[in-house]
Amino acid sequence: MDRSDLGLLEALQGGHPEALEQFYVAHRWPFLRWSEKVFGLSYEEAVDIYQDAIMIVYEKITSRKLTVLESSLKTYLFAVSKNLILKSLRRREVTQAALVEREKLSPHEEAEEQAELRRETVRTIVAGLPDPCKSILQLYYYQQLPLRTIAEQLGYKSEDVAKVQKNRCMKSLRNTMLYLLNRDE
Repeated sequence: MDRSDLGLLEALQGGHPEALEQFYVAHRWPFLRWSEKVFGLSYEEAVDIYQDAIMIVYEKITSRKLTVLESSLKTYLFAVSKNLILKSLRRREVTQAALVEREKLSPHEEAEEQAELRRETVRTIVAGLPDPCKSILQLYYYQQLPLRTIAEQLGYKSEDVAKVQKNRCMKSLRNTMLYLLNRDE
């Protein structure tokens, strides 16, 4: 670290506002040109990152976490700035990747996604139905058992009784679905 940096470091540690202004102004334009050339940042992005980097360096100096430098203050400032830029670019990449992934969904995939959401809603409603409806619908639709087997398992007199009960349960399920759909609109 050269003498001018040492003097600036001491002035910043002493809380002299003119030292912060001098430090800010001295490296602003070189940083803005560098960040645009190397990283393709817009002017606004570069200014935001530069200001954040200045504040980070200033806080480290005034809190005495930074007392000795192996390089110049400018090099340290640019290193902090580079880390902030890379962090910002990673964040932007993740956001863009998520948007691209969402846009990649074909109409078929989007329809399938909606259908899966409806199936999950029906499963939730069926699970909340009282017995015997819950049992009948789960046995018939999810386990795909014939009505004769369902009648035997649930103790109904015949397959026809199980069929009538299943139809009543389906009506109850439809009414619940319609209620929920109308309520959400």
